[in-house]
Amino acid sequence: MTIATLVAILVTFALLASHDMAFEKAAFETVSALATVGLSIGGTAELNALGKWLIIVTMFIGRVGPISLALALGTPRSVHVSFPETKLMVG
Repeated sequence: MTIATLVAILVTFALLASHDMAFEKAAFETVSALATVGLSIGGTAELNALGKWLIIVTMFIGRVGPISLALALGTPRSVHVSFPETKLMVG
């Protein structure tokens, strides 16, 4: 299972748990937000603040990309860089 599929499933069930809407409507809104296609079947208008924030975060994750986001958050910051040193003869 990919990260994007996992995000879509989690957000869909979070919308279903916090709102009284049909599964198809919640799944469509979630996948549309994750794919950042801009389509809606009117489900976003029925959401409260929590549901709208879930859709906003899903849009951000879809725009950045799940793998890029995971790498950015999971990569250690302290990377030792060493530059090569040599003596050059000029002239």
